[in-house]
Amino acid sequence: KEGTSVLSYTGNTAVHAPKGNYYAVDGEVGYTFSSSTNFRLFAGPRYVRWAMSDADGQAVPFTFDQHNSGWGPRGGFEWSGPLGWNNTGWFLDGSVSYIFGKLTASAGGAGAGAPDVSLTKNYAQWDLKGGLDWQVAPKSKLAVGYQVDSWNGALAAIEYNGFGLVQASGSAKTFTHGPFLRFSYNY
Repeated sequence: KEGTSVLSYTGNTAVHAPKGNYYAVDGEVGYTFSSSTNFRLFAGPRYVRWAMSDADGQAVPFTFDQHNSGWGPRGGFEWSGPLGWNNTGWFLDGSVSYIFGKLTASAGGAGAGAPDVSLTKNYAQWDLKGGLDWQVAPKSKLAVGYQVDSWNGALAAIEYNGFGLVQASGSAKTFTHGPFLRFSYNY
């Protein structure tokens, strides 16, 4: 899984445009209940790596970088069924996870010389996806759909104290959504 989020906001006299990205690697074990539809419950570990950078838009900019990585448990469901023509189907899946992570933050530019901060940062995440899929070959599917993703606390809500000193406190809430395309092969 990979995502990129971009937002902008205005502070006292500064205009910020932080950029971030993350990736997640999941392992899972599950059980499928089959009837006219398939319903699968699963659980397993998740590894996540977040990165975010920001600059305050001043003539001598203050730059701020955050990196968060961690492991945690993840559980969820997958529900799918046929649509009845040309190997097409529908799906809905979602998961929740809790990550035990570590946040490292550093400043540069006008904040050069500010000490780095490293702290424990545990956080929750959930996601939900739905869409249509098409079996393009045996055990292979092409899917198109829409997804929503929420992270509560992966990044700090307050970057610095206004004097160029790293603060990295509070829990930022990150919400992303949009269309996606997926190819899967099930062995």
